[in-house]
Amino acid sequence: MIDSSAEQLSDATKQTAEVILRVGEIRQSLTDLLNNICQTTETLTTTSNRIGSELASRIAELHEQGETLHISAVSLAPAVQSLSTQLNRRAESDPAHLEVIKAMCKPQPTALLLLLAF
Repeated sequence: MIDSSAEQLSDATKQTAEVILRVGEIRQSLTDLLNNICQTTETLTTTSNRIGSELASRIAELHEQGETLHISAVSLAPAVQSLSTQLNRRAESDPAHLEVIKAMCKPQPTALLLLLAF
C-alpha cells in the first residue's frame, strides 16, 4: 500500500511539474503576445499621427484651391453672362438672316441654271 501511495504521489508530482511547465509556456506566450500588442499599438499611434498630419495638410491645400476656384468663378461670371447675352441675341437674329438669305436665293436658281447652261 505504501508503494502504491508512493507511486501515486510520484505520478501526481510529475503531473504537477508538467502543469507548472505548461503554465510557464503559456505565461511566456502571453508575455510575447502582450509585447506584440504594445508594439502594434505604438506603430498604429505613429501611423495615425502621420496620416492625421498628412490629411490636415491635404485639406488645407484643397481649401486654398477651393478659394482660388471661387475667386476665378466670381471673376468669370460677368464674362459668361455677357457671352450668354450675345449668343441669345445672335440666336434671335440668325433666323431673320436665314429668311433674308432664302428670299434672295429663290429668284436666283433660274438665273443660275441659265448661267450653267452656257
